[in-house]
Amino acid sequence: MRHAPSLALLSLTLGLLTGCGGGGTSDDNRYTGSFRGTFVTDEGDSGSAEIQVGRSGRLDGTIHLASETILEGEIDGTVNNDGGFNGTLTYQGLNGTTLTGTFRLVNRTLTAHLVQ
Repeated sequence: MRHAPSLALLSLTLGLLTGCGGGGTSDDNRYTGSFRGTFVTDEGDSGSAEIQVGRSGRLDGTIHLASETILEGEIDGTVNNDGGFNGTLTYQGLNGTTLTGTFRLVNRTLTAHLVQ
């Protein structure tokens, strides 16, 4: 039986690929954009991640855990303008797990600390 790796703490560092189009309204989420980067868990596992955040704060993306075998998972949820995140992480063929945490955007670099 396969088990999802423990991600008690997942730290992401992602660079902005594209920003919002500039024609948005003040109601747009400040984290709107597409991001690509790396992550590390508190257990030392690491990998890559790609996420997209829509104007409403809806987040979806993919993480690739590079361990003995590469494991891919889907992350989705919502990030609010204060950086609060609630969502799920689902590895292929396994049940999803709830994630909560915070996002921070500084100089086009997004960092996140997510807890399982």
